[in-house]
Amino acid sequence: MKHILRIYRIFLMLIVLLLGIWLISKNLVMAGELILEKDFCSSSRLISDFYPENRVGLIEREGDAECFQRIFIEPAYFKLKIPRTFNKVKIEITYQNPNHPILQLALMQKRINPLDWNFQLKPLENPISKEWQNGIVDFLAGSNYMNNHALEFMVSAPGLTNARHEIKIKKIKVWLYRSPVELRDILPDMKNYLINKIKKE
Repeated sequence: MKHILRIYRIFLMLIVLLLGIWLISKNLVMAGELILEKDFCSSSRLISDFYPENRVGLIEREGDAECFQRIFIEPAYFKLKIPRTFNKVKIEITYQNPNHPILQLALMQKRINPLDWNFQLKPLENPISKEWQNGIVDFLAGSNYMNNHALEFMVSAPGLTNARHEIKIKKIKVWLYRSPVELRDILPDMKNYLINKIKKE
């Protein structure tokens, strides 16, 4: 009986150990690429809705599988919570913009104080469309763009408010890139990950 209990305990310890290693390796993004997606029909733990509330609408649903959020005062923002820093980020937004000629996406730089206002700003090509279309932009990232363990993005459409135009966004897809983790870097990366996790708490 004692022999069976010992085997059972070892088995449980192995499961817990393997689960812990799997969770940490997943957060370390060993392969160097992480893909995230938000469709607004369901909440996302990692990609926020657009904010602030006085510039955007509530989540709206059309049909069974199409949800979107309106932006009617610019700029509006969304945040991307990530487990670690990445060197490059690609954003694809699916949007409908029937009237406004300028639509841009920006990645905010790290704020040392609330008045800091530095960002990378990229235009979306062919922004005007009455149909849903996809716009893709790339940004360089890194620790200089981390705000409270997240990347913060801005949707800019100068003149949107005065023109009384609206932009609908129904999907955000994100690709994050960094160098793959090599064997010699696993222990230091695990240590840094755990330290950052404790700091977040």
